[in-house]
Amino acid sequence: VTGVRTCALPIYGAVTARSTLAVPDAAIGPRSYARIALDADLERETAFGTLATRTIAATLFGVAAPAQDLAVFGGPVSGPGYDTHALRGTAGLSQRIEWQARTGSFPLPLGRFGTTRVPVIAAPFVEGVWMARAATPAYRSIGLGIITLHGAIRLDVARGVDAGGAWMIRLDAVRGYWPIL
Repeated sequence: VTGVRTCALPIYGAVTARSTLAVPDAAIGPRSYARIALDADLERETAFGTLATRTIAATLFGVAAPAQDLAVFGGPVSGPGYDTHALRGTAGLSQRIEWQARTGSFPLPLGRFGTTRVPVIAAPFVEGVWMARAATPAYRSIGLGIITLHGAIRLDVARGVDAGGAWMIRLDAVRGYWPIL
C-alpha cells in the first residue's frame, strides 16, 4: 500500500465518523479498499434519569484488505461478555442502550476542607452486536454499570448471553478521560 488516509470528522456533539482509504500499490498487485466507521454517543436527560446510547459501526469495501482493518468487536466497549476482538467480519454494528439513574451518595472526607457527598449512579444496560456474514450474526449482552466520583469512575458487570458469552467485570475511568490517560 502506497498510502493510507484516515479521517475523523465530528458530525454533531459526540458523534464522530472515521474512515480509512488505502491507495493501491502496483508492486503488490490490485489492492484497494475502504473502511468506514461510526462512533456515536447520544444522551437524553429526563426528570427520572438519563437515557444513554452508544452506536459503533464499521464496514469494509474492496479487494485484499488486511486483517487489521476488519470490523472487530467484543470486549468491554463493543461487546461486553465476549473476548476482545473475538467478533470479526467485513461489517458490524454494536448498539448499547442504558438508563442512568442516581441511586444515592456516600460521604467523602476531604480533611480540613470538610466532607463532600459523592453521587452514585446505577446504569443498567443491554447491548447487541450484529456481524455481517458470520456463522452467528447476533451477540447480546446485559449488565449493570455503577458511575461514581462525580462521573469519573465506572464499574461494569456484564454477561454475554449468547454462545461464547461469559461474565465480565471492568473498572475504568469514564470515556471522557481516556484521551489524557
